[in-house]
Amino acid sequence: MKILVSLFFFIFLNFLIFQNYAVAHQVNYGENGLPYQKIPLDQYLSKKTRHIQIYNRYLRSLEFYKAVPLLDLLKDVMGFYGQENFDVSFVTKTGYAPFIPGKSFKERKAYLAYDRADGQKFVTIGKVSKTIKDLGPLFLIWDNSSKKINRWEHKFSWVYQITGLSLNYDFGNIDPGSGVDPKIQKGFQHYKNHCMGCHAVGTIGGKLAKNLFINRDLKKWSRERLFRMLDKPAKFKIKNMPAFAWGDPNREKKKLELLSYLKYLAKTEVKATKKNRRKSSDIKQLLDQFK
Repeated sequence: MKILVSLFFFIFLNFLIFQNYAVAHQVNYGENGLPYQKIPLDQYLSKKTRHIQIYNRYLRSLEFYKAVPLLDLLKDVMGFYGQENFDVSFVTKTGYAPFIPGKSFKERKAYLAYDRADGQKFVTIGKVSKTIKDLGPLFLIWDNSSKKINRWEHKFSWVYQITGLSLNYDFGNIDPGSGVDPKIQKGFQHYKNHCMGCHAVGTIGGKLAKNLFINRDLKKWSRERLFRMLDKPAKFKIKNMPAFAWGDPNREKKKLELLSYLKYLAKTEVKATKKNRRKSSDIKQLLDQFK
């Protein structure tokens, strides 16, 4: 009887492990901040996985990961064929949604890792909390074997706990375009690089902090008050918000440009972006070739 119970438990345990594996490798995909669709990745990973070596500058060690090239994934599965103007925002377990300009992926090879290839656990140590954090489901890594990464280059962010990504090539009217003061245009770029990860505008951006479109403070606060808030958020009882571009030699200039954009945004009625370019049926057809 004990043997039968042990055998049943063994079979049940393996069933659970198999089930977890079957659903573990997937990504949520959307465009321009619009609704996401779940895309299974197991078949794709089985054919396209590479073992990538990177240097962890924080832990000062070499690490090996099982990963796939990000641009290949966008092309093969999402049907993206490299428009000149595009950006990618990543969705994470915490609600943080960092934004990375498309040109960054052309300057340096990026990969989505889903496991370690050296037998180590798929975890890291948080820079601030000093605690162990899971890297999964997906971890964005970069080829840093030959180029030094500047700490202020946010375009080379190493993002972990990724659950989805959004391909952005149409920001609607939150993008001020070319017919406005250049300070507003530059401020929009600063918003994408420094603020979008936590603060959404409309449907695009993170969910860790207030949506700037519905944030009344933008309208009622003076320019001077906003400037001081960006400098020292804690003094305004804003928890967990870092000072804007701290340590950047061009920080003061960037703050003024960001303020120009925020004041522009306060007067703008945010309109919906275009619909998703890819349909579920299109993506399914692309995935079928990897079965």
